[in-house]
Amino acid sequence: MNPETVNLETVAPETEVLEALAVVVPAHDEEALLPAALAAVRTATLHPALRRLRVLTVVVADHCRDNTAFLAREAGATVVTGSFRNPGQARAVGVRRALRELGPSASHAWIATTDADSEVPADWLAHQLARAREGWEAVVGTVMLPPRSPLADRLRTRYEATRPSDGEWYHPHVHGANLGVTAHAYLSVGGFPRSG
Repeated sequence: MNPETVNLETVAPETEVLEALAVVVPAHDEEALLPAALAAVRTATLHPALRRLRVLTVVVADHCRDNTAFLAREAGATVVTGSFRNPGQARAVGVRRALRELGPSASHAWIATTDADSEVPADWLAHQLARAREGWEAVVGTVMLPPRSPLADRLRTRYEATRPSDGEWYHPHVHGANLGVTAHAYLSVGGFPRSG
């Protein structure tokens, strides 16, 4: 993951005091890659910048026919199972569960999302929280798949074929695989859409 960020022009009027952090990971038949993804999330949650925060990881096992849910529980994640067949809906369900589990501290929570086939860097959450403490309500970035991902070669070829050769590059897509947002901002825009 690339920690490049975009300050969405909806900066909170005052810097929010964060009490909790939730990481939501939708997963569909990801038993091969999920353990590494959750290990990377765990490393990111141990960063000293998160020391005083309550941290919760929620994995949404979406229409899984493998050991995804079992492996997530073994890694210490809260697991939600369902058959949404939709990453946006799975993320929405995961965020709802996280906010419910966080209870009163949910109103002062930061929500980060990644994918089950991604490995976040050790400073991923610390970087997002630093921006939140500056008053940002959302942080977005790009994603790099690990080399062993079954999609890596195919997506790299497709990406290179569409990238302009003149060096100018506009990246219009924001994916949930590298997104962080305050709970307040998330709820104020209605959360993740049911599609996408």
